[in-house]
Amino acid sequence: MGQLQRSPSVAPLPVTLPGPSFGTGWSWKDLGTPPTTGIYTFFPNALLVGNESKAAVFNWNLFVFVVGYDNSLWMISTPNAELGLSAAWTWQPLGAPPYPPSRTVAHLNGAVASTETEATLASVQMYVFVLDSLIAIDTCRWDGSAWTWHEQKGGP
Repeated sequence: MGQLQRSPSVAPLPVTLPGPSFGTGWSWKDLGTPPTTGIYTFFPNALLVGNESKAAVFNWNLFVFVVGYDNSLWMISTPNAELGLSAAWTWQPLGAPPYPPSRTVAHLNGAVASTETEATLASVQMYVFVLDSLIAIDTCRWDGSAWTWHEQKGGP
């Protein structure tokens, strides 16, 4: 089976998200592009991961996933549940499936997360589903301390 190919002939597009402006409506913030590549495609929804304590304190982190022209998965996120236009966003490379034969990320299929009351980011499970260049589905999973790749076997 052939591998999917893409051409980076289009100028890199930044991620732009609306954010609350504390009572005055929504404002847009340009989050830029990954530091070493442009954005080929992205998952059109952000993943909101939160936890609520018994003291009624709600903390959350916001995650956006993109595929770069380098054929890798990238994530941009807010640390420490920051809100508004002053929120700090950080790009992190998540790479591509590491198992042979060599694969790259072709398309994002979705992302989900689970959390519980009194949870911390270390106890949250997150899964990002991608289609790789060999037309197989893979997951990039946050296990509470690191992102790891998992090949999804089975199907027709």
